[in-house]
Amino acid sequence: ILDGWETEPYGALAKLIILDQFPRTIYRGTPLAFGKQSEVAALVNTICANKWDEQVYNVVERMWVYMAASQIEDRDMQDLSMDKWAKWSTDMIAVSSKENK
Repeated sequence: ILDGWETEPYGALAKLIILDQFPRTIYRGTPLAFGKQSEVAALVNTICANKWDEQVYNVVERMWVYMAASQIEDRDMQDLSMDKWAKWSTDMIAVSSKENK
């Protein structure tokens, strides 16, 4: 059902959220909760390699990508996550209303 979704920015984001968040919620507390990590990592890499996170998604949409990256147990993915979260936090402050700063 999800084949081909990763070829365009919002399809990739939707697929990432489905593969990352649904198993974590449905199978919480079991190994199945993490059963899609390799597919999620591939999607994070696709999204970042194409710069969709920086050029297409808004700060809230980017949050889903970076949250998924931060939950993957891989050193390179953790490094990517830290770099992306640092930039995201600066961008989030920049787009926040004055009342929220």
